[in-house]
This record gives sequence, C-alpha cells and structure tokens, in this order.
Amino acid sequence: MTAALTNYGNFEIELFEIKNEDCLKFTFEGKFTQEQAVSGTEEWRQLFEGVGNEKTTLVWDCARMTGFENNARIIWQKTMKGLKRKIKCVWLISNSKIIRTGANLMSKFVGFKIKAVKSEKEIAFC
Repeated sequence: MTAALTNYGNFEIELFEIKNEDCLKFTFEGKFTQEQAVSGTEEWRQLFEGVGNEKTTLVWDCARMTGFENNARIIWQKTMKGLKRKIKCVWLISNSKIIRTGANLMSKFVGFKIKAVKSEKEIAFC
C-alpha cells in the first residue's frame, strides 16, 4: 500500500511497497538542497523512532534528480550513519554518474553499501 507522507516541493517521502516489502521511499526531482535535507532528515528520524528495532528498506528514487548541494549530501550521510542500525538496505535509482558517485562517496563514509539500479524494476530483496 502506498501512502504519501510529506511533499517538500521537489522532494517527497512516502511509505511504499515493492515486491511485497514495505519500504520508505524518497523521491527527488531537480536539485536537492540543504534546506530539503534538513526537513527530510527530521521526518526520517521521527519515522524511525516509531519502528523500534525493526529494520527498514530505503529507496532513494533519484531518476529525476538533477544534482545536489554538497551540504545536503553531508546532512543526509550523517543522518544515515546515525540511523544505520535501523536500515535493512538502501536502493538508489539513477542513471546519473554524478549522483551515483555521490552515493558511492556517502556509502564509504557511513560504512553501508548503497545498491544502485537504473529502474525500480531492478530492485531485489535485501
């Protein structure tokens, strides 16, 4: 069952089901800003407070993302590092080499593999 949680203009967070697995999906469009990262990570933390020790699959749909501010990436990776024990796996949807490189860099800083795919259809179970 898909239910939109919050829309920040060109950034949306929603509960989503992919292949019968509940996920938290982040959909980005255009340039991802520091302001959006702050707002989005606050909601992300609040959502994870309510799941106890349960691990959640994250999907970052960056297919329509045109870029990101470096400070936005830093805020995002700090949040990911802090919530790492509650993350089952992370899927990144993007064809952009720049966005994939940013995710790869983030992955090294947080010590958590981000699995990059070109479409939602390629997502497999964690």
